[in-house]
Amino acid sequence: MKGTIRGIDKCLALFASLCAPGWTSQPSPGPSPQLPGKEYLYFDTAGGGFLYKMDLGNGSAVRQLTGVQNGVEVASYCTWHNRMFGVGRTPNNNPGVLFVFERDVGDGSYEILASLNQFFLAPNTIDVNPVTGRMYGIFDDILFEIDPDSGRLFTVGPITGALPGGLDAMGFSHDGTCYVPSGADGPTGQTIFYSINLQTAQASAIGGITFGPGSINDLAFDEHGDMWVSFDSGPPARSGFYKIDLMTMTAQRMFPDLWTETTSGAPVGIAFLRDSPSHQYCAPKTNSLGCAPVLAAEGIVSPYSRKGFQISATNVRNQTAGVLLYSAGGPTSVPFLGGNLCVTPPYQSSAIVSSGGSSLHHQDCSGRWEVDFNSILYGQSSWLPGMRVQAQFFGRDPGFDPPGAVALTQAVDFMLEP
Repeated sequence: MKGTIRGIDKCLALFASLCAPGWTSQPSPGPSPQLPGKEYLYFDTAGGGFLYKMDLGNGSAVRQLTGVQNGVEVASYCTWHNRMFGVGRTPNNNPGVLFVFERDVGDGSYEILASLNQFFLAPNTIDVNPVTGRMYGIFDDILFEIDPDSGRLFTVGPITGALPGGLDAMGFSHDGTCYVPSGADGPTGQTIFYSINLQTAQASAIGGITFGPGSINDLAFDEHGDMWVSFDSGPPARSGFYKIDLMTMTAQRMFPDLWTETTSGAPVGIAFLRDSPSHQYCAPKTNSLGCAPVLAAEGIVSPYSRKGFQISATNVRNQTAGVLLYSAGGPTSVPFLGGNLCVTPPYQSSAIVSSGGSSLHHQDCSGRWEVDFNSILYGQSSWLPGMRVQAQFFGRDPGFDPPGAVALTQAVDFMLEP
């Protein structure tokens, strides 16, 4: 970039144009190590109508995803390659026909992938075998393999060896074993758990657990290999999540307060997803009030999701403008206007955002810049899964004399998910 641009506002509008003459890039220090993202439990509720994202560390629903109200009657969820799929009915289409859909965990919206073109009476469930990548479903106690693109059903066969009429949930363990609970109490007053042979649809009983009256709506395995089920007892006294130990055939109720304080209705579909791995690097510039901005990235980054990967900077001067600079040129760190430029040209910029915070009558570090990076990527064919991206915020800091009246955060390095 050649030439000096006068005026910070003009500088922001032109991606900072780097506001200084004679700037040259330095060799990239190479890929930075990425820290694994945090695993969350996503779930829908029978009466709430919204998708929730639950922090497994404290059991709180950290965010109610409110992009759209749930326009689909969810039966169950499953995940594949960090994307979430479900099966259910939609009131705007034929309400008697089941649809396979993909749920955008960033804003709660969904996209119908295929109609199964059949009506099934009983609650229904799907999951993807993590070993083979094949999708299976149980509808009216019949095991099917599903082509999610066309909706075609390939019959494996009626499930034999299990209690009929209550096979409402299924889930695959990490080794590809398919498990099914009997959804309704058996003759011994227990819910029976089975493993299912995917070639013959034969069920083999593992053991039983006494839940009391109610039904299991969905089943999923977390990253540690632990089985979780969503249970509906009617009143919230026993509804919620249970972690199942198949060795001892015991159930531990997880986060019981969630159902009286946060949500309405018992949990229906459940699925585990891990936030995208990322790594913060490069030193931030301490601002004119003595505050060092703190950068964070949260969510699942994907060019196929409309929302869901927030890059934010806190501890920022209030009521100041900023942009997110981003590129795929690799990490770097170049001294620049009292701070460090951490993204390698050529780069692009988000729209200008305001930090908000306290009113203009106060000067403090209550500001926050935030950009949903998925909203930038969505629909752009040049940004593909597997690409490494670096991003940092650049903004105004009127407490410094020009040309150094700028703010620079540290940077984040991440990879676009498939």
